[in-house]
Amino acid sequence: MRALETNQHKVHLTNILMDVYKNSFLSEVLGFKGGTAGMLFYDLPRFSVDLDFDFVKKDQDLIIKATQEINNIVESKYTVVDKSTKLNTLFWVLSYGKGFSRVKIEVSTREVPHNRYLLQNYYGTSIKLITISDMIAHKMVAILDRAITANKDIFDTHYFLKSKYAGDINYDIIKHRTGLEPKDFYIKLLGFLDKVNNKNILSGLGEVLTDSQKDWAKAKLLVELKELIKRQIDLLPKTLTH
Repeated sequence: MRALETNQHKVHLTNILMDVYKNSFLSEVLGFKGGTAGMLFYDLPRFSVDLDFDFVKKDQDLIIKATQEINNIVESKYTVVDKSTKLNTLFWVLSYGKGFSRVKIEVSTREVPHNRYLLQNYYGTSIKLITISDMIAHKMVAILDRAITANKDIFDTHYFLKSKYAGDINYDIIKHRTGLEPKDFYIKLLGFLDKVNNKNILSGLGEVLTDSQKDWAKAKLLVELKELIKRQIDLLPKTLTH
C-alpha cells in the first residue's frame, strides 16, 4: 500500500460526498458527520480518510432503499472491495486504484433523536451537515464508546474543546448515549484518559498528521486535553452539575 496521497484521496472523498447529496433520496435521509465533516466544514486540522453518515429519519424500508442507492453510486465508479451490514452500521470499502488508500463509507442506523443538522453549500451541492455542538458531543462519547480506543477521537476532542465552539455542546446527546450528567461524564472521561498509554498515541493517528503535529501529539496531546476537560467542568452551569 502506498503512502496516503491526501490530495488524490480528498478528490475521491468529496466526489462521493457530492454524489450522495445530489441524490434526491439520500439527501433527505442522511446526515453527514465524523472526521471528514470536521475537516471540510469545521477546520479540523488533520486529514480524514472516511465518510460517515447518520440516518436523519429511518425505517427498514428507508434503510433498504438507501443501501441500494449508495450501491448504485459507488459501483458505477469504484471497485467495491467489501460491503456489509454490521451491528447498527452499513459499511463499504472502495478502491480507486491498485496500491492506493481505500475509502470507507459508514452509515449508522442507530437512533439519533437529539442530532441537529444544517444545510451547508459545498461547491454547488447542499450538504446536510451535523451541527458543531452535536459533533463535539459525539466525538467525546466516542472516546469511551469504541471497543478499541481511536486516537483520532482524542485529537479531535482536543481541537474542539480549545475552539470557540467549546461553550456550545449538546449535552442531551451525551446523556442519551451514556446515561450520565455532564459533570459525571467528564469525570469518567478524565479517568479513562489517565489510563491511555501515551507511547501509543500516534497509533491510527500518525498517518493523518504532519511531522510537527506528531511531535506535539506525543509531547502534549493527553496532558492538554485533560486540562481542557477540567476547564469544561468548571465552566458548567450549575444546572448541569447535579
